[in-house]
Amino acid sequence: MEPPLHQRKYEALKRSLKRLEEFYLGKFDNLDSFNGPKDYIFNYFDCTYSLKESLKNIEGIEVESFISKNVIVALGIDISNKNKHGKLDKPKTKHIIGLVNTHLHIFDPHGKDRTEITIEIDSEHKDALNLAKNNFDVWYKWLSDNSLISD
Repeated sequence: MEPPLHQRKYEALKRSLKRLEEFYLGKFDNLDSFNGPKDYIFNYFDCTYSLKESLKNIEGIEVESFISKNVIVALGIDISNKNKHGKLDKPKTKHIIGLVNTHLHIFDPHGKDRTEITIEIDSEHKDALNLAKNNFDVWYKWLSDNSLISD
């Protein structure tokens, strides 16, 4: 028997985060341009939106309330909506989401060549992987606390 939709969406979210982490480790192939890596972060936040939608009709689950009380989760929904629609008509946060930037080779102070994606939020460049990991941790706790996953 196939797992419920929300569990399948959660598994997709985990896979998306893993792909993003692997990108940061330099494990990627066939990126056709600087836009290719952006697909990793947009895919992650689009998965959070799909997860949210899959939870809306489960009796006793107040997913919109959860989102409104968790800025990092609401910010993820806003990133997804801005990517899909090009703008935010009804943002869930008061944050201004700007450009997503890809930096393929950065020599950091610790002497390692690394890769990163940043998202401009309120004119500050935030590391996309850190945002995604923090977002995932909040989703994971809430889903676990509500017995929606058995991870």
